[in-house]
Amino acid sequence: MDPACAAVTFVQGLGYLLGLTSRIREYLRASKDIDDLEEHTKQLEAVLYSAQVFAKNCTPEISEVLEDITESCLRHVEKLRRIVAKSERLSKKVGGNLGVQVRSMYWSAQASKVAKLNGRLRNGMSNLLLYLVIIQR
Repeated sequence: MDPACAAVTFVQGLGYLLGLTSRIREYLRASKDIDDLEEHTKQLEAVLYSAQVFAKNCTPEISEVLEDITESCLRHVEKLRRIVAKSERLSKKVGGNLGVQVRSMYWSAQASKVAKLNGRLRNGMSNLLLYLVIIQR
C-alpha cells in the first residue's frame, strides 16, 4: 500500500474511533445523567410549586404572569419526567445488566430532546427569577 494511502486510511480510522469513543462515553454516563436529572426535576418542581403559592397572594395581574411561567416550566419538567420514567420501564421490562444497557441506549437516543427541554426549562426559570426580582422592587 502506498504510504500516503496508508496515512489517509489511518487518519480516517482514527476519526471513526474517536467518534465511537465519544458515543461510548455518553452511553456509560447515561445512568448518572438520568439520576441527576430525576433529582434536579424534583428540586425544580418544589421551587415551581412555591412560586405558585406565592402567586396566589399577589395581585391578579402578577398572579396571572407567574402562573403562566410556572405552568410552562412544569410542563417541561413533566416531559423530562416521562423520558426518565420510560427509561426506567424499559430497564425493568428487560431486567438485569441488559436492562441497564437498554436504559442507557434509550437515554442516548433521547439526549437531544432532553437537552432541548433542559434549555427551555432554564429559560423559563430565568424568566421566573427575573419577574420575581422585578415585582419585588
